[in-house]
Amino acid sequence: MVWNCAGLVVTCLTGFVVAPFLVHQLGDTDYGLWIVIGSLTSCCGLLELGVRGSVGRHVAFYRAREDWAGLNETLNTGLVLLAGLGLLGLAAILAVMPWFFDLFKVPDLTPDQAAGVRLALVIVGINFALSLVLDAFDATLWGCQRFDWLNFIEIPTALIRTGLTFYFIGRGYGLVALALIISGTTLAGSLAKVFCCFVEEPALRLKWALVRRRAFLEILGYSFWTFVGTVARMARTSLGPLLIGNILVVALITPYAVAGKLITLATNVLVAATGVVTPWATDLYAQNQEARQRLLFLLGSRHCFALSLYLFSLFLLLGKPLIVLWMGPALVPAFPLLVVLALGELLPNSQYVTNSVILAAARHRALAFMYLTETVAGIILTVVLTRSFGVMGACVAVAAPAVLCRGITVILHGCRLSKVSLTRYLIWAICPALAWAVVPGVVLAGLVAAKMPQNWGMLVLETGLYTLAFAGMGLFFIGFGPLHHLEVRWGKRIARLVGGPAPEPVADETEFHSGVMLRPEVTCET
Repeated sequence: MVWNCAGLVVTCLTGFVVAPFLVHQLGDTDYGLWIVIGSLTSCCGLLELGVRGSVGRHVAFYRAREDWAGLNETLNTGLVLLAGLGLLGLAAILAVMPWFFDLFKVPDLTPDQAAGVRLALVIVGINFALSLVLDAFDATLWGCQRFDWLNFIEIPTALIRTGLTFYFIGRGYGLVALALIISGTTLAGSLAKVFCCFVEEPALRLKWALVRRRAFLEILGYSFWTFVGTVARMARTSLGPLLIGNILVVALITPYAVAGKLITLATNVLVAATGVVTPWATDLYAQNQEARQRLLFLLGSRHCFALSLYLFSLFLLLGKPLIVLWMGPALVPAFPLLVVLALGELLPNSQYVTNSVILAAARHRALAFMYLTETVAGIILTVVLTRSFGVMGACVAVAAPAVLCRGITVILHGCRLSKVSLTRYLIWAICPALAWAVVPGVVLAGLVAAKMPQNWGMLVLETGLYTLAFAGMGLFFIGFGPLHHLEVRWGKRIARLVGGPAPEPVADETEFHSGVMLRPEVTCET
């Protein structure tokens, strides 16, 4: 988790620094062309069809069972699949080239600029195809739970890319140089991951004979529903601004987009914090260790919900001064939109561990249907509510289906899969997280009431004090403090109040946090 968070911080900071530099150096036209090239590549990224995630999941599964034949078949078949999809994506990018300047109007474009754009598009397309193939090795390291190596490669790659960008673009080089920098550093990082894969697993073999029809069907059978969920999520996030611009006016998209960017940042933090769980859960599932799966589900959900509450409190109490300092007073109307969107994401953001448990068991078809349902409901509600209540109606239309489809329904699915009653889930996951967040929330509310942040220094100080209070309170809820015993006692009382059975403690939580309870057994079932 620490390595994932470090990688996220470096990626966000480098992107934050590089974006204004490129705008200034390239100018509006060339920077806009670069964004268009990147958007085309992102659209072609849908052709990946979720294969990378499927390869990673099956690598973790077969590695846990010490089935090296299955692991090698997964890797080799995944390589062939990704190579074919990469070539298809490259062909799509190249096919756009003759009509590029018909699709995207660029006034006063010189012949040299047009040639540079075409060459940059070719370079980016080739990089896309090669990177997609090498993603199989990224997925293999992910399945081996080597997040330290992944981020040890990604962090210096991002820093080197940033340095080269400042050096060459600052000296007047254009889009071709930028495309070469991005492609070169990306491919160098991917090759480093290939090397690390063979160091981590010397049993890996690359042979055409290991490409199997069974592995092909297995990978696509898992990846299809991942792909469906990805498309649904992309549609959900992309259609909101389009509908607002169509029904209202384009200018009102801006406050909605500002609120959405902050929600996306919070989601990225949670994804980074919980990204280690899926291969971990796959290990447990592969070895039929149901007790440890339940422990991961309950205590992982508790910590994830606590982190979601932490972020929601920040947005609720410090969101307004953050927007003022970041975007200026003119965008203060984005604050109430942020509160509604954050409230809608509170429960869904707490379910990333549950999602990991479901993905580990390959029971994610239901998730895909939930995402589709949420997207369709969100579109219908946005059209209806935006006409009557403006942008706030659009936010409610996004938030309400999220709570139901990615919150409540996912909890029920996770409880059913993990064989945990809803009462037990509420007692051991939800209630402790709520108790965890109360005192730090009161501390932050007091700080804001005493002094509303007027500058970045005060904002950082109050955020830091709140974080320290939250972390300190957390010690009482992870098995190291006396409140763990109170939790057991009050858990039984709550169970009697709601008429459910008195639950037994899920496990010794100190063992959970040391990894003892979740570490797979040395011997495994086959």
